[in-house]
Amino acid sequence: MNKTNTHYQSYDFAFIGFGAANCLLLLRLIDTGVLRNKSIAVIEPSSKTKNDRTFCFWSTEKELEELHLTDLVSHSWNKIEIGNIKTTNIHPMRYWHVRGIDLYELTRNKLEKENVIYIHSYLSSVDVVSSNQFELKIEERTITAKNVFDSRPPDYKKSEKNESHLYQSFFGWNISTKENCFDAKKMVMMDFNIPQNNFTQFMYILPYSATNSLIEVTRFGKEKITEDEANTLLKKYINKISPNYKINEVEKGIIPMSSAQIKTDYLGENWINMGARNNKVKCTTGFAFHEMAKEAMLISAQFNGTRNKSNKPNKPNRFAFYDRLLLKILSKKPEKGKLIFEILFSKVPTIRVLNFLQERTKLKDDILLFSKLPKFIFIKMAVNDIFYNIKKKSIVLLPLFITLISILFYKLNLENIVLFTLIAGFMTIGLSHGALDHLTKLKKFTIQSISIFTVSYISKAVLYGVIWFITPDIALLGFLLYSAFHFGQADFKEWNIKSNFSSFLWGVIVLSQILFFHTTELIDILAQIPGITSQLIKKLSKTDFYLFIQILPLLSGLYLGIKYKRKEIIITLTYLLLTTFLPLLVSFGIYFTFQHSKNGWKHLKQGLDVSSKDLFIRSIPFTSLASIMLMSSIFVLESNQWGTFFIILSCLSLPHVASMHHFYLAIKKE
Repeated sequence: MNKTNTHYQSYDFAFIGFGAANCLLLLRLIDTGVLRNKSIAVIEPSSKTKNDRTFCFWSTEKELEELHLTDLVSHSWNKIEIGNIKTTNIHPMRYWHVRGIDLYELTRNKLEKENVIYIHSYLSSVDVVSSNQFELKIEERTITAKNVFDSRPPDYKKSEKNESHLYQSFFGWNISTKENCFDAKKMVMMDFNIPQNNFTQFMYILPYSATNSLIEVTRFGKEKITEDEANTLLKKYINKISPNYKINEVEKGIIPMSSAQIKTDYLGENWINMGARNNKVKCTTGFAFHEMAKEAMLISAQFNGTRNKSNKPNKPNRFAFYDRLLLKILSKKPEKGKLIFEILFSKVPTIRVLNFLQERTKLKDDILLFSKLPKFIFIKMAVNDIFYNIKKKSIVLLPLFITLISILFYKLNLENIVLFTLIAGFMTIGLSHGALDHLTKLKKFTIQSISIFTVSYISKAVLYGVIWFITPDIALLGFLLYSAFHFGQADFKEWNIKSNFSSFLWGVIVLSQILFFHTTELIDILAQIPGITSQLIKKLSKTDFYLFIQILPLLSGLYLGIKYKRKEIIITLTYLLLTTFLPLLVSFGIYFTFQHSKNGWKHLKQGLDVSSKDLFIRSIPFTSLASIMLMSSIFVLESNQWGTFFIILSCLSLPHVASMHHFYLAIKKE
């Protein structure tokens, strides 16, 4: 029963968007009975009553039936032409054509029997009530839903240096001719015999009969093709086919071609991103329909209990690497696009190219394929990409390298070199990243605002010093807790892991590995802190106790590394474990300076949009003040030097941790 005017407050299923991804899923959920007797909301601002786009893909007839797409196909071709280069019969595959309007109407017709409401508006905001309850604000009304399928266009993160963001923009005319001008058994995938205009541009032809065809001009580039540019190219191209034609329909569209990561927040397992939002669009081709149909099958199987939700198909990482290379070439050297594609299709069998584009080839096939392409430009882009990724991962590889070198130097009695390196690092990036808190807090820099900030900052530090004087045990516990929170927050921000509990747990693991694998030195430092109870020191002296607090954090760290599939966690655990062969202060110095401070410095650069040079200059006044205070604690005091150093460090850390926490919250909202 189709209820287009009835307003409910709560729905079992909500579908944001009525495009290909959600329509394909709706068809599968209806046919498998998942939506029977369920309340459904479809949120889509467009009426979807026109043929707004064409969906095409290649597959065998068997796969077409397995994906339940047979009834949707309106045309198909068994031959593919690449310009004037070659024509290939792609048997046992065919190139299939689905009209957008046919997909929308079939879905609507099947929804007639279900309890569905259409909301022709945009989603304004989302509130997560629980893991299976979401509040969706749509203009002036709010509904709740237990399961949400979100197929809105994706937002992309800022591109890294080895990533690119282009557009596949196209304009097409569905034309009729008086003469028989087309071969209805053959489609033209790419015809580059048009002006390139410093882009990669080609014609795409889908002939439906001898006198009817869709002819589309497509551009790969940073700039989208304009309607005037497209019309000029189409007129000139079609006039060569037949000067006597009539335009029946106009088709246009823009598909992002981005190797950058998609921005998606995890809202719970019942909030499912669909289609392009779930990275189902091949960024170098724009093809998506086939993957969306597979996605619909998998999700339908989940709801029918025949497939575990965690059993997601894994895509080989090498294809993302290939995509980055091609997009970088199309971005930097757009004039090379025509050459690359023409060589690819002329020297490699078309079926092998199609399998490669669907990511169904083996590594040996890929190597053979790339051997046919212009080698120098691909090798150059590959080297740049590999070196960039090594540099990017140096956040954890650098401290691992320094750890190994430090162990070697200690074996060679060259520990002074290690100590000098750590002191230099601590006095520069270590202190400097913590001496920029005024930049994160102040919007205007006046003498008054800086004075107020400085007084407030020092007051917090002094207040914590008073707590150390009154109750050292509580002050010590507090220092360890907010340090763990801060370390975990910075690392998880860098690794793009969104979990406050896991973040804090990771900070505890890091501190535990540094402190409890150096128990003797830890006890010596604690003994220098005035007022620390002897019971705590005695507890740490018991072998069975610190053996437990060594193993448990290590196992917990391995669990987080496996859970979030992050190599960085495993690498950090590895080098921290190796630092057990080094003194405690060296172990802490390596992590603090070359991982934590490096992370913080990077985040400040990005969040404040300031260069490293400017950051360092602006940090000098506060770095100098902190340096004087810390150096005084070591060189001026005659006894309890490290204990006093420890206390001063904790007092300076408290306002810094608070400032960085607010900074991370602020950039998260942007």
